[in-house]
Amino acid sequence: MGFSTWLGPIRTGTVKDTTGTTAGSVANCGVVVLSQTAQIGYAAGTTTVGWIPAGSQIDFINVDVTTAYTTSSGNVALTIGNGSTANQFWTSTNLGSAGRLATTNAALGNWYNIGTTDVPVVITLTGGNGTAGAANVTIVYTQKNSDGTSAPTP
Repeated sequence: MGFSTWLGPIRTGTVKDTTGTTAGSVANCGVVVLSQTAQIGYAAGTTTVGWIPAGSQIDFINVDVTTAYTTSSGNVALTIGNGSTANQFWTSTNLGSAGRLATTNAALGNWYNIGTTDVPVVITLTGGNGTAGAANVTIVYTQKNSDGTSAPTP
């Protein structure tokens, strides 16, 4: 199976323009939701999940700890940032238990519009000397125009 590459925000639906007031005649197009995932091990350091386009809105971040992190000293903590601010999108979270992490540490105020340039999503692991641990981090986002507006404006 091959991949298709599209440039620019993708809108989809069955009715592009409203021509009436009943089902089938009212615009129902929306923008496509996209995602990028990275697997991270237990070594301290950074991992780039990917780059998201300018103006995108982060819809949610899934941090799925598949193997609880253990260390020879201290805890392993995760932050998610933009390459210059380590916790731009997710503040420090301990990875000591397996499961999907709650978004209580998410920096939601920074999710609506990531800015006017493409942004890397960078995971930083810090803490004791890791001896085990694994996680998948998925960034789910909606691509908009580079200024953060929908295309076209609803």
